[in-house]
Amino acid sequence: MTQTIAQQFLLYFVLPIWLAAGTADALCHRWADLPHNAGVRESLMHIA
Repeated sequence: MTQTIAQQFLLYFVLPIWLAAGTADALCHRWADLPHNAGVRESLMHIA
């Protein structure tokens, strides 16, 4: 029972939020033209 609840929580709550955050981050990168103005600093921040 507990495993099913955890699986549903991950599948229906965490995963959509994670995908939405990744999509928003990609759109912000495109809008701000980060590959040309942040470069290595932005990559290091994502690694951290």
